[in-house]
Amino acid sequence: MAVSFTELRQTSTSELARRAWWHLLSVGTVWRDEVERYEGADKAGLHLFWVQRGSGWLELPEGRCALKAGPRCWLVDLRQPRSYVPSAGRRLVTQGFRFSGPLVHGWLELLGGAGEIGLSVEAMERLRTMHRVLLRQSAKASRLNEWHTHERLTEMWGDLMAARGVLRDGTVAAPEPVQRVLEAVLARPAHHWQAVELAELARVSYSGLRVMFRRARGETLHDFLQTVRLDQAYALLADARLSVKQVAAQIDFRSETYFTHWFRRHTGHAPGIHRKAQRG
Repeated sequence: MAVSFTELRQTSTSELARRAWWHLLSVGTVWRDEVERYEGADKAGLHLFWVQRGSGWLELPEGRCALKAGPRCWLVDLRQPRSYVPSAGRRLVTQGFRFSGPLVHGWLELLGGAGEIGLSVEAMERLRTMHRVLLRQSAKASRLNEWHTHERLTEMWGDLMAARGVLRDGTVAAPEPVQRVLEAVLARPAHHWQAVELAELARVSYSGLRVMFRRARGETLHDFLQTVRLDQAYALLADARLSVKQVAAQIDFRSETYFTHWFRRHTGHAPGIHRKAQRG
């Protein structure tokens, strides 16, 4: 068989867990004797995996990663095109899981992006153990199992961030005007913030705020606002009770059409397509 998913289990998750917790979408083992290729935005969430046997390549828009066994894993953003390529004449066997949760792409940004993550031997063993536990739990859907899955995936994020050095204490507090803006925006993430409002909150000129913000955060104020609003859109679209029109209204868009255009410009696909992929 060229690509086998017979040892991959799709999971069923409640609406509450999808909206509020880290949750599992699939878990198991995949065998590849030939290239497995995806165009992107075909599935929801992130794919975390490691090599059980064989070798090959992971091809992403930003480059090619060598795949081989050892204390390392790979995290893939499923919004992006990707190919899993076995070495010539060798079967590539990977284990892992697909998962998602509130503000998942914000967590990915905090981690420093997708790609290879080198782990300690102990962290790798915890990851393998968690995989076995998740596989057992996925056989029986229950609120308690969903909560335990959330706890385990949260612990996994801790290992990944520790491996990338994200948790080292070396951060410098943002200047007070920037801190005021951060607190206001994060308190009202769905609001369509205007330049005049932000300057008044910061108590500096808008041009001065933009310069100060970029120096403190390493990103533009505009990019930060768009990211916060997009994360809010992702969270609301995960709620099946809301129509796309209602989601648009809740994040201050004047029309569903304008929201759809904005969402497609930032993600490459329409809100409805994202929602459909998220269910899978």
